[in-house]
Amino acid sequence: TGSTLTMPVVRSNLVIAVQHNANIAGNITVDKLGYAQTNGPGAGGSLSVKGGGGGYGGAGGYASSGAAGGITNGSATQPTDFGSGGGNGFASITGGSEGGGAVRLSVGGTLNLNGNLTANGDYGWQDDSGGGAGGSVWVTANTVTGSGILAAMGGNGDLWNGGGGGGGRIAIYSPTNLFAGITNVIGGLGWVSGQPGSVFLASVLPNFLVLTQSPTGAVNNTVSSVNLSLSEAVDPASLSSSAFTFTTPAGVMNSTNLSVTTINSATIQVSFPLQNLVGNYSLQVAPILTNILGTPLSQSFTGSFSIALPTISGTVSDTNGAPVAGVTVQPDGGLIGTTTDANGNYAIGVSPGWNGGITPAFGSFMFIPGTLTYTNVTAAITNQNYLMVTTVAPNITASSAGTNLSLNWTGMNGVTYQTLVSTNLTDWASYGSAITGTNGPMQILLPLDGSPSVFFKLGATH
Repeated sequence: TGSTLTMPVVRSNLVIAVQHNANIAGNITVDKLGYAQTNGPGAGGSLSVKGGGGGYGGAGGYASSGAAGGITNGSATQPTDFGSGGGNGFASITGGSEGGGAVRLSVGGTLNLNGNLTANGDYGWQDDSGGGAGGSVWVTANTVTGSGILAAMGGNGDLWNGGGGGGGRIAIYSPTNLFAGITNVIGGLGWVSGQPGSVFLASVLPNFLVLTQSPTGAVNNTVSSVNLSLSEAVDPASLSSSAFTFTTPAGVMNSTNLSVTTINSATIQVSFPLQNLVGNYSLQVAPILTNILGTPLSQSFTGSFSIALPTISGTVSDTNGAPVAGVTVQPDGGLIGTTTDANGNYAIGVSPGWNGGITPAFGSFMFIPGTLTYTNVTAAITNQNYLMVTTVAPNITASSAGTNLSLNWTGMNGVTYQTLVSTNLTDWASYGSAITGTNGPMQILLPLDGSPSVFFKLGATH
């Protein structure tokens, strides 16, 4: 009792969701928190330093100079807009003439209103200026009782030459409306008073719908969540991953990989592992989701988006040149990998500017190269191919070649070979420089002389 709940800034909807019952004995107000003087879709006009009233649910009144009042606008059944400001008057602007703000109150049980719920416009402070239009009050509750005040009144024009602001809009949805108080959307006084606004009453609760999804359409970034804007405050108890079916280019994701949280009373976020596969995605919402009034979604919702990213693509083949299907190709950085198709092909989407490596894997097989690395990927990269082999270890043969010992093997492209030398089979050091492999015979000549015995081995890296 005696307290006031309001918004700290103008033109910011005050949205309140109460899961059970609400008893208001004080004030919930968004008075004067709509469009400023001369602003808004129903702004009052100015002529000969006299201003017409702002318009919203009702038209603004004319000023004595003939300056027009603002026009009606917005929705009578779903009022969420702000009242427009009145027109300028004489001398410098000193404030006033602001339209009313917008408040939406959803109550899952009974709303008992014995206080004030208001979105009134301001009067014209400036000489001969127009009054601001009333704003929006939207109430949804299973039961409404009380004898308080519901108001979205227009503000007075500066008397007597400014026009009065038009009334705002009030909508009440309740199967049991026992409210015995005052509901007021009159226009403000002025040279010509503002027109009354609108009051909409319904005994049937509105359908519960998914209004918007984000992202939607084609996006050029990885995605790890989808936001859904709902027409009413959601019941937190109905939020379950089982209500959602998320389909990716790789198939339907297990619901255990989904998590659902609320961003605000009527916006939820469905999160999942980071998605980077190029293609189409869809999110289906089942009607087991309900709002705080106990109303389920009126119908299933399916939203979609697609991911279009720079792709890295190539082919995996074996030593006979045949394509290899089912090879896992995994990028760094938490991105989702893929597998090669029947033709050995793969394609992976990465975020613009991505840095990292891509590594193939298939059982105990090895690949040449083992990993391909990338820096600042901004466009598609093709022909990023891998060769699958059982091993990269060279099969060495040795033969005498005059005063040298010849080590011979068949090399592989993408493999680097390094000769190592040791006198004790424990401590090894590089012997000569590393050699880049070729697909063909390779050879290293080692001197045969009177030096103490040494051991050689050939290392291979890919």
